[in-house]
Amino acid sequence: MKRPEQKKPPMVIAMQIAHEVTSIGVSFALFPLLGYWLDSKLGTTPWLVIVGAILGFVVGMTLLVDLSRRLNRPKTTDSSSRTSSESDAKQK
Repeated sequence: MKRPEQKKPPMVIAMQIAHEVTSIGVSFALFPLLGYWLDSKLGTTPWLVIVGAILGFVVGMTLLVDLSRRLNRPKTTDSSSRTSSESDAKQK
């Protein structure tokens, strides 16, 4: 059974989008910074920074594409809520 769609206030929608955009930015920055820190501890400069940058780019772009697809998804209407008499009236 589907739950009835409840309209969210615009501020809630804006905060959800801001949260997702911030998460994308953090993923782009966090992995290279982690690689830099590990490089300084292990003395493997610059390899872990490069790996972290590539990993951060892949994760960030995946999140960005996912967000873009969700925001551009067309709104669907539930046609199953129509009664058969409404469907018959539209056909006539």
